[in-house]
Amino acid sequence: MNKALIFLLAMLVSISTYSEENDLLKFEAVRSIYEFRLSDTKIADLFEYFDVEGQKLHGERHELSEVCFKDSDSKFGLIAITGNLHDYETLYGYRLTENPDESCLESKELKNGSGG
Repeated sequence: MNKALIFLLAMLVSISTYSEENDLLKFEAVRSIYEFRLSDTKIADLFEYFDVEGQKLHGERHELSEVCFKDSDSKFGLIAITGNLHDYETLYGYRLTENPDESCLESKELKNGSGG
C-alpha cells in the first residue's frame, strides 16, 4: 500500500477519534444541570427539589412532555423534557429560557446562573 494512502487513512482515523471524543466531552459538559443528570434523574425529583405544588407535565404522554420552572422574578426559566424515549418519568433534556410565560411553575430554588 502506498505510504501516502496509509498516512491519509491514519489521519482520517485520528480525526474521527478526536471528533468522537470531542463530542463526548461536549455532551458530558451539558449532561447535568442543578446536579441532575440526563437519563439518570426522575422528573419527580425535579418537582421535589424545586418545591412546586402542581406536578403536571405539558404535552403529557406525547412524544415530548415538559415542565417549566421559573425563578421568583419570572426572568429565568428551566424547561425539563421527558417523553416516550424513556418512560415519561426520566429527565432526558432541558433548555433554558428568558422571560418564561405564566405556564411555568414558580420556584424559590431556581436561581439565574446557579445551574449546571
